[in-house]
Amino acid sequence: MRPRSGVVAVEATSPATIVTFYSYTGGVGRTMAVANVAWILAGAGKKVLVVDWSTESPALHGYLAPFLIDDALRLPDHLADRFGAAVPYVPPVRRNVRRRDEDPDGSVMGTRYGLPGARGQIDVIGGGPHSPPRGSLPTTATTPAAPGLTGENAVAHLREALLTDRYDYILIDGPTGPVEAGVGCAALLPDIVAAFFRMNRLAIQTAATQADVIHGRAARNRAVAIIPVPSSVDLGDPDRLAANRSLVSGQFSGSAAGQA
Repeated sequence: MRPRSGVVAVEATSPATIVTFYSYTGGVGRTMAVANVAWILAGAGKKVLVVDWSTESPALHGYLAPFLIDDALRLPDHLADRFGAAVPYVPPVRRNVRRRDEDPDGSVMGTRYGLPGARGQIDVIGGGPHSPPRGSLPTTATTPAAPGLTGENAVAHLREALLTDRYDYILIDGPTGPVEAGVGCAALLPDIVAAFFRMNRLAIQTAATQADVIHGRAARNRAVAIIPVPSSVDLGDPDRLAANRSLVSGQFSGSAAGQA
């Protein structure tokens, strides 16, 4: 039997680290990487929140489903309100439709996954169309923002709430496409951006251009580290591989300053 739904009391650890997994195109292994990194962190005893804003298959739930322990996890109200206020700079998240008499606005619901023998945990909330939590509504904004909590200021308050909540790491599986289409996910929320791209000249140049956009839109008083992550790497042509590696190094030399 799964645990009873409710707000989970977990001891806080702060500050957290927010990492966005970004790609201009799909099919680069971004969601699989999110699942694996979340698994590694939880296996090391960390509390991980994954925000699944991907709009593509396969969904994150497909990777983690065997380890589901709670499919009716309720996000604390203060976090739910901050997510709602930050729309449209970030995508909306799903809301619960059950017990509407007790919760007319609908709580933000998620799922919890646990690793056998590990102290860590993975909580997932999302707004994408794939595998929503049981009993959830389509994506929708939350309660109206408080005065002053609008636009990029609302994203800054969401970031502050995430950094000081119960989690050690927040991993964001961002929407595919230009940075400007999901600027909150790629530039305003994270400390680190893992930029995924196919290992070819056009994809490398496109990813580097988007990295420059991220730095341009990031908060003025906060640097965002960008880590280039090539995928679909062809090892069969050593000369082309060397040329592409050199191109990655050159294209990201400025925008990736400060990366780990």
